[in-house]
Amino acid sequence: MFKVDSISFNLPFGLGGVSIQRSEPQRRAAWVLYVQLSTRVATQRLDQEASAREALTSLYNLFTSVRQTLLDVGPDAVAGPESVGPLAIRLLNDGLRPFLTKWHSELSAFEDEEALRLARELGPQLKGNQHESRWDAQDEFLEALDNLQTNLRAITHAFGVVCDAELRTTKEQEAK
Repeated sequence: MFKVDSISFNLPFGLGGVSIQRSEPQRRAAWVLYVQLSTRVATQRLDQEASAREALTSLYNLFTSVRQTLLDVGPDAVAGPESVGPLAIRLLNDGLRPFLTKWHSELSAFEDEEALRLARELGPQLKGNQHESRWDAQDEFLEALDNLQTNLRAITHAFGVVCDAELRTTKEQEAK
């Protein structure tokens, strides 16, 4: 049986200091969220060849996976305002949503302009290739993504501690 205890964190996105009461449902929800966040662009650096569109799509897909996790765990993911469920919802609404709203709009506008430019230049040879390297806001996007990733790593770490994954990973790394 999993022992119930409290873990305190200082989290980004205006979440501030929180204290999560660990329970088995909190631990299960935290594990799934930890895996979803730690294996995506949300916390992993982009490769040189990676595109902004792919990064935005991966971040957008987090909405689906986080929602499904909370639906699967059910009301047990909520043990008060400082529990895994409400924190995951605030991560989406206060962290990811503003980032995605801004950058999806800006990248879409660039892609539309680039498609028109290519259509004028290439005419019927157009293959739909947009080149993000021509996007004026690419450096700003990458800096904003880096800041978002830093904040998401803090939340991912918190979820990892709630489910004991971070403790195990740290011990494994120290043993090497």
